[in-house]
Amino acid sequence: MAGVELEPLECEDGAVEQTAETDRFVEQWCDRSGVEHGPIRKFYKDGQKAEEGFMHNNNQDKKWYWWHSNGQKAAVGRFDKDKPAGSWTYWHENGNRAQEGDYLAGLKSGRWTKWFESGARMEEGIYYNDTPNGEWVYFDDSTKETIVKRVTFRQGTKVKEVDVAGEKKADTVD
Repeated sequence: MAGVELEPLECEDGAVEQTAETDRFVEQWCDRSGVEHGPIRKFYKDGQKAEEGFMHNNNQDKKWYWWHSNGQKAAVGRFDKDKPAGSWTYWHENGNRAQEGDYLAGLKSGRWTKWFESGARMEEGIYYNDTPNGEWVYFDDSTKETIVKRVTFRQGTKVKEVDVAGEKKADTVD
C-alpha cells in the first residue's frame, strides 16, 4: 500500500489483521468481529510511522506513541479504557519538549509544564479536574527563563494576575 511495507501484527486469538489506506495514512489493526482489538499502527504515505498503540474492544488502551511526519516523536502516553491516564509527554516537530503532565481519569491533573519550541520553559502550574488551579508561572522565550507573569486560578477562574518581568528563574512552582 502506497509503498509502505507492513510487518505483520500479533493479533490475539479470534482477531484478524486488517489494512486500509486513507488520503494521509496507511493503517493497520486487528479486527475481531467488527471490533478493533489488539495492536494498531498508522504510517504516513512515505512509510514513516505516525502512530502505534493498542485497542481493547474499540477503546484505546495501554501505551500509545505518535510521531511527526519528519520522524520526530510527537507524543507518548497511556490510555485506560479510552481515557488518557498517567504521565504524558508531547514534543515540538524540532524534537524539543512541548508539554508534560499527568492525566487522572481522562482529566489533566497535577503539575503541567509547557515549553517554547526553543526549549525554554513557557508556563508551569497545577491542574485539578482539567482546570488550572493555584499559581501559574509564565516565562519569556529565552534560555534565562525570566518570569514575566504570575497568575492565580481558583477552579479554573483567574483571580489574580501580576506582571513581574525580570524576576529570577524559579526551579518549580510549589
